[in-house]
Amino acid sequence: MTQKQTTLRPNIYEYDNYRKWLKDLYEFYKSTTSYFSYRYFAKRAGFTSPNYLKLVIEGDRNLSFESVKKFEFALKLTQNEIKYFRSLVGFNQAKKFSEKSKHAQSLLRSRSLQKVHPLKAARYRYYAHWYSIAIRELIGTSTFVEDPISISKKFRFTVTPDEVSRAIDDLLKLNLIFRDDQGNLQQTHKSVATDSEVSSSLITKYHHDMIRRASNSIELIPRHEREISATCISISPKNVELVKRMVRDFRRQLLALSMEDDQAELVYQLNFQFFPLVGHSAPKNISEDGQ
Repeated sequence: MTQKQTTLRPNIYEYDNYRKWLKDLYEFYKSTTSYFSYRYFAKRAGFTSPNYLKLVIEGDRNLSFESVKKFEFALKLTQNEIKYFRSLVGFNQAKKFSEKSKHAQSLLRSRSLQKVHPLKAARYRYYAHWYSIAIRELIGTSTFVEDPISISKKFRFTVTPDEVSRAIDDLLKLNLIFRDDQGNLQQTHKSVATDSEVSSSLITKYHHDMIRRASNSIELIPRHEREISATCISISPKNVELVKRMVRDFRRQLLALSMEDDQAELVYQLNFQFFPLVGHSAPKNISEDGQ
């Protein structure tokens, strides 16, 4: 393996995968310390296997809570790094969505992440909080007034004025909105790329949150203000892909309609759910939005 010459210790807050960080950290120590090796690390951390670190980096071994503590000692992590490292290990190794979401939220709360990478933290919050997207859409309506208290009162589900203010700040940092020459908030056409495992996990959380609110809306929202229906069909595997394309095409039509509507006053959420109840559908094919 070619050693990467670097004088900067890899910053853990820049990583969404602890194995990648460990790999880069190993290469850093290897290139700056003549005696550093897998065997040296194992001895310092108290592992009997001389290539334990290599096995972890390559994904052949997971970290237990006890082994995490040994890594923290051997790598001389600070208290803030320890908190982030434990959350990152838990996030990467979690099997259930609930566990993954819990650790993603823990990563999001890291003060060091927000201090060192405020844009990254803002992007995580954008994905983690369902109302951020709704507030951006509200800013594009013809009746929008920048007042966190009145904005929070417009929501049919609880959103506090402080949450509104934080969301607006994050949207500004991400260039999803901007202030015009008169100081008024306006939408941009910029999008936020889902370029990390944490972001993807928080998007999954967003879908869970919205599906739950769709369920609650059956009782909370009057029937004349909503449209909720469902149908159960039998279908061939080839037509599964056709239906998915139809859904994507319809979504594009809705987006086009929204962009052309210069009299918009309301913000609606439309969810698409199309999933198998019996049997297996066509081979795995990731849709355009990655979900």
